[in-house]
Amino acid sequence: MDEETALSIIFTNTKRKSRTLDLVSIAESFAFLQKLYGSQKEVAKRVGLSSEMVREFLSINKLPEEVRKLIANRTIDSIDVVKQLASIREPEQQISLAKQLGSLNSEEIRDVRRMVKVGGSSTEDAIKEIMSTREEPLNVFVLDLNEDIYQLLATAARKRKMQPADLAKEILVDWLRGTKVK
Repeated sequence: MDEETALSIIFTNTKRKSRTLDLVSIAESFAFLQKLYGSQKEVAKRVGLSSEMVREFLSINKLPEEVRKLIANRTIDSIDVVKQLASIREPEQQISLAKQLGSLNSEEIRDVRRMVKVGGSSTEDAIKEIMSTREEPLNVFVLDLNEDIYQLLATAARKRKMQPADLAKEILVDWLRGTKVK
């Protein structure tokens, strides 16, 4: 790697909303520049980022190899998540949490970290607790019905003492399962 390549990687992957490279590749570019320029502060000054942001990217290089692999293949693809992982001192806990992170968002990861650090929970128990508090995702489906069909649906729903949308959902589920609504 040379200076121009490292700077290019950093500029194109930190100054835009979407990155083309994984966080490990970016962290390696920061590490190269830190060696070249002598300090995180100098790197931050030259690339136009805060020293804190440079430190967060460099923290990737200190994580266990198993965690770095998850970051390199973009299973973990958020610098905020990496920051939370890096704040856990025990490598075993970092690895355990990293392996389970695919389905957690940054806020949930912060909650897991607090539960492990302050509450003394195991990583697994903290993740189970967080996952149990999640609401089921809501998927909205818009259906264009003409007035006659809607009136038929509304009438049938009234007879069953339910909302038309609930009846439509019931009909759809029954149809997909191969049963008939009576």
